[in-house]
Amino acid sequence: CLSNVQVPLHVCSRRVTVDHAGETSTAVDVVFNPALTQRALEGKQVKAFREHMCTLAVTHAEKEYGVRLDKQYKIIRAIYKGGRGDGSVPVPIPELVEMEKQQMLQAMQGRAGPKCAGATAPSAPLVQEFDSWEEAERA
Repeated sequence: CLSNVQVPLHVCSRRVTVDHAGETSTAVDVVFNPALTQRALEGKQVKAFREHMCTLAVTHAEKEYGVRLDKQYKIIRAIYKGGRGDGSVPVPIPELVEMEKQQMLQAMQGRAGPKCAGATAPSAPLVQEFDSWEEAERA
């Protein structure tokens, strides 16, 4: 499983959310590599793999915020809860967008490794932020 492997993940900022009963709570998103999330959906030992990913998420969130979380979680049958319109377009996580921007700037400035011969900076931004869904569709 994952017990002997370092798993890259990102613990996002806390946010206030409201559940379907109208109760407010604090939510923390934990982002895993897409290959790991795919592995948690199919293949051998799916349940054990998924449980281990949940344990990792809870443990890292506890360390990040210095809190103790209830270990009684429920794995819901949902791939993605969020997005715009019909939910098929994901809502970008601001921290990850900023991290990608910083990595791209470093790469363009040559601090992230050797430059490729003949490489030029992109003529348009690789990551764009929009104020509305309609604006994004027009782009």
